[in-house]
Amino acid sequence: MRITISGLSCSGKDTVGELVAKHLGLKPIKVTMKEISKGKDILEFEKELDTDKFDREIDEYQKELGKKEDNFVLISRLSAINVPHADLKIWLYAPEEIRARRISKRDNIPEEKALEYIRERDKTTIERIYKIYGIRFDDLNHYDLAINTGKYSPEDCVKIIKSAVRKDD
Repeated sequence: MRITISGLSCSGKDTVGELVAKHLGLKPIKVTMKEISKGKDILEFEKELDTDKFDREIDEYQKELGKKEDNFVLISRLSAINVPHADLKIWLYAPEEIRARRISKRDNIPEEKALEYIRERDKTTIERIYKIYGIRFDDLNHYDLAINTGKYSPEDCVKIIKSAVRKDD
């Protein structure tokens, strides 16, 4: 079973992805800027990089992983694009205000600043991916299932995903 989980910043990718992996006995593989930046401010981290080269290397790694591995949950913005043959491709989303509240709480910053951060990060990421690949990774046509994590708890998301997995069996 190969499952991909994608979404914008603070959509719940890590939380839901890890829970899904645990409940289904799959290996969680996180290839997110949060993981890669190792605690640095992500926008600043991205400015320091040759992002085109860096993005392509990460994406090649995911593509190779998808060809070699089975039984995983790949957690990354472009996981569904990079592993198009996955058994289930999931898009997680939540309203900006909810995602900003999550960042505010996680990083201990004011919600207004977190909202500005979310908007800038979403804009730069969507533009960067489009510039490199000519695709909109937030286009729902890439996914089998979309879940609003602003409405459903992580545990509810796992139940929805487990139900979708059973239907595919």
